[in-house]
Amino acid sequence: MVLDAEGSEKLDSLAKVYLKKYYPDLVKTYNEAWFYASFEVRGLAKQLENGIMMISPNSISFKSKDGKNDWGYIFDPEKWKEVKGEFDRNGNSRMEEWKYWEQIFKKMSIDSRRITRDTDYKYDDQKIVDKAGLDYQKFRELCFNLI
Repeated sequence: MVLDAEGSEKLDSLAKVYLKKYYPDLVKTYNEAWFYASFEVRGLAKQLENGIMMISPNSISFKSKDGKNDWGYIFDPEKWKEVKGEFDRNGNSRMEEWKYWEQIFKKMSIDSRRITRDTDYKYDDQKIVDKAGLDYQKFRELCFNLI
């Protein structure tokens, strides 16, 4: 990410917001805060009332500030534009709820799977994992800080 002095100051300021706002469970270091801030600047992360929401071309996830209500969804990357459109359009607290996204995916007929801290991989998940082009275990580890 290439920034001029003004851009660097804005990113630094946003990183400090993440560091102060999201409690030790989510953002422990300035580097982590900078990571979230840089994703927000790119339109791939949002600060919500109870945590941080992030999106990528094949997944969407929520990290709660209490560390207990985290979740993620993997979805067909061919539907990226539709999912990103909903992510951009919506800023309400319902976004934090996995049920909200389940309804969105169903309404848009998007093949998806919800992943939680306790989700075990099932063979029938292979189709969506292959479509999403991701490593299931690494995705779980990143979403839920299981590394």
